[in-house]
Amino acid sequence: MNRKQQIAGAVKGLESYVDYLREDGVTEVVSFLRRQKDKIVGPPLAHGDQTDSLNRGVASGHMNLETSSVQRSTFSMERLKEVAAEIAKCVKCPLHKGRNKTVPGQGNPQPEILFIGEGPGEEEDRQGLPFVGAAGQLLTRLIKRMGFTREEVFIANIVKCRPPNNRKPLPDESRACLPYLIEQIEVLQPKVIVLLGATALDGLIPSELPGRTISRMRGKWIEYKNVPVMPTFHPSYLLRNQSAMWDVWADMQLVLERLGRPIPDKA
Repeated sequence: MNRKQQIAGAVKGLESYVDYLREDGVTEVVSFLRRQKDKIVGPPLAHGDQTDSLNRGVASGHMNLETSSVQRSTFSMERLKEVAAEIAKCVKCPLHKGRNKTVPGQGNPQPEILFIGEGPGEEEDRQGLPFVGAAGQLLTRLIKRMGFTREEVFIANIVKCRPPNNRKPLPDESRACLPYLIEQIEVLQPKVIVLLGATALDGLIPSELPGRTISRMRGKWIEYKNVPVMPTFHPSYLLRNQSAMWDVWADMQLVLERLGRPIPDKA
């Protein structure tokens, strides 16, 4: 592939990426893309001709790396859209009868962290977006406290339709919906999965062991298909038990350490 074809492919991929980000509610697209580019190729040179910098980037392989990353992002975005379309017409369990909108998930198609919760609530069902109610606002603050934005991670749930009266999903409902989440994980390829609450833990990693609770499992690393998994409390639990926020923050520090990221100073 010559240089012109590489640049054309990168531009096409970026156009698709921008469309995807706008659909997800990202308004500062340029600054977001710059942050993503810096993760791939590093910050721009402080001095020197831009054309010369570009030539050196191509010679060193940086352009190939960036183009490849954009292509992977484009593929991931397209596949995630296909999964979302499948979810939108799903009638595998009774939850579809009472839904307003399905809630497939939202975020970066190549995230370092995948957060998985229980299921949509009233506000999520209305908007079609995950974690946008009171518990979602708390999760957003936690993500920012970790040094990320919502656009840099991916947020999903065990079930994609709201259970009546926000009750816990039934086992059959979780099992019916699980293949969608499994496919999302395969596309996203996160570096770490954070399971928010017992339903997320039991839904993704079932266990026959008696007495397994989220209180006993939180803060302990487990695995899902070779991906490190950190169980912790659900944000809705923190709304009722604010002191448990210290436990969740301790768990998230372990996540940051696993990712090789510094622990941010408290703002």
